[in-house]
Amino acid sequence: MRNTKITQVLDPSHASWVQGGVFADLRRHSESFNVEAIYLPAPNALKAIWDWVKICLVLGKQERLLFSSLTPLENYSKFPAKRRKQSIALWFTHKEGDFTRRERKALRLADTIFVHSKREGEKIARATSSKQVVMLAALDISRFSRASTSEKRIVWAGTAVKRKRPNLFLDLVETRPDLQFLLIGHGWSKHPLFRRVTRLKNLVYKEFQGPLGSELLDGCDIYLMTSEFEGGPMPLMETLAAGIVPICTRTGFVEAIFEFAGLPNRLIIEPDLDAINEAIQWTRENNYRISNKVREKILTLDFNRLASLIDRELV
Repeated sequence: MRNTKITQVLDPSHASWVQGGVFADLRRHSESFNVEAIYLPAPNALKAIWDWVKICLVLGKQERLLFSSLTPLENYSKFPAKRRKQSIALWFTHKEGDFTRRERKALRLADTIFVHSKREGEKIARATSSKQVVMLAALDISRFSRASTSEKRIVWAGTAVKRKRPNLFLDLVETRPDLQFLLIGHGWSKHPLFRRVTRLKNLVYKEFQGPLGSELLDGCDIYLMTSEFEGGPMPLMETLAAGIVPICTRTGFVEAIFEFAGLPNRLIIEPDLDAINEAIQWTRENNYRISNKVREKILTLDFNRLASLIDRELV
């Protein structure tokens, strides 16, 4: 089975999602994966049920499957036909709230569950005894051949979804007219919060969808992440690779990346303005910078390393 390639299974909505891009990068960087991913729909309409059956029959013939999230794995677990021996793996990012009964059933179907950190695995361990592998994550190191030019600008990256606490970020911008900020995001112009964005003279907005690179982050010295829930966040790895100091709330793989990179825990903050301002002040007063050693360490987290890890653990 070790010599067979891994088939990636994604939810159709993931084609334009971050996870779709990450899985495409894995296929590009490693021959361990089949060239094409398979997209598994939910069996929730007549035509969709027929498509779902056909795709599940194809998946049943594959020996090694990697599911991009719990959703396609749950849809596969609904297929009643007996499967031959397979190695099934799940890439787990995060889950808000408790697992449902169907989700727990799907989790137990996985032989191996890849998690970004032990923090995320604690909830999984209460639902299944499946093997867990901490993978951290990966980035395309070709986008970080140099560090970003450093000036005094704070960057926040993401969409205006509630779990990222965009209001907290905008509150900071409003209460600190003495500081300069950059907002990198997608779809903000269609969100009610965009009216606040356009009124703020100390905030520059860049419409951008996709992975970040050093050039896009030029002029920034601090990356701020205020999220309540995260599957990553990927911008943490990307900004570190660009040489930018992170100030982050405690979620996703933040603690794992800080430990891996040897960063001070004082930059992991509570989600309030006082804590954020204190971290900014400490960073600026101490002229704290990301060293070349930290950048080099982050740049070892490439897709070749991650693909080899998945290939080795999915036996």
